[in-house]
Amino acid sequence: MTYDQRNAITTPALGLIIWCIDCYELQLFNGIIWLNTNGSAASGLSLPNVVICDKIWMIRNLDVSRYRNGNQIPEITDPSVWVNLTIGAWC
Repeated sequence: MTYDQRNAITTPALGLIIWCIDCYELQLFNGIIWLNTNGSAASGLSLPNVVICDKIWMIRNLDVSRYRNGNQIPEITDPSVWVNLTIGAWC
C-alpha cells in the first residue's frame, strides 16, 4: 500500500504488517507508531533529491512531525519563541 493509504488507517491493529510501496520497506504497527524491520520508526515517502557540487540535497523540506522514537516535534510559529529555542522544533 502507499504511504497515504497507510496513514489513512485510523485505528491500525497491533501487529499489523504492510509493505509501503512509497517507502520501499516492510512496516509493523506496534500499537503507537509504525516501525520498520530494524525496529526504528518507519520511513515516510522517499523524497526527491538533486545533486549540487557532489552533494545530495532534498528538493523539498522533510514532512515529519515526530522524532524516530515517536515523540512529537513541537510546532513553533511565534518568531520570538523560535529565536530562543533550545530544543528541536519546526515551523
